[in-house]
Amino acid sequence: MKSPAWRSLSTQDRAVYIEVARVYDGANNGFLARSVRQLSDLANVNKDTACKCLTRLVDRGLLECATPGGFSRKTPHAAEWRLTQYKCDRTGAPPTKAFLHWHPESKTRSLDSGQTVRDEGTVIAPLTPNCPKPGDSKAGLDPVSGPLDSDTYTSSHRQGAGNG
Repeated sequence: MKSPAWRSLSTQDRAVYIEVARVYDGANNGFLARSVRQLSDLANVNKDTACKCLTRLVDRGLLECATPGGFSRKTPHAAEWRLTQYKCDRTGAPPTKAFLHWHPESKTRSLDSGQTVRDEGTVIAPLTPNCPKPGDSKAGLDPVSGPLDSDTYTSSHRQGAGNG
């Protein structure tokens, strides 16, 4: 529970993990049968949310799918899961504890200048010598005042229509 993988989980993810782990009796790891619909009922979440939770749990290394579920048999069957912190009773494989190797992606990136910028939000480019600064008289445009009346184009057709 002190691992970064566990701490990164939402309460819904944790509820789904607990519902899978409740089936474990010490000798059936790899045979923990839980379907998405069962988990959605037990964890009190939507079935799409339960599916996303299982995906995150597998991504973080807390669960592995031992046997995928499906409707390909005569009778539908639930997926069978393995808790990675314990030995697999299906194959005899030692615990992988893959969750200990999971690390969150960095939320910041560095610019060439060494400045750290968040990945989200708007990044404003620094002014370069080629870009005019607001109010710069060399720019030729004043963004505050807009176009002058003398710069406004009027259709010659409309001018002629009023005169004759």
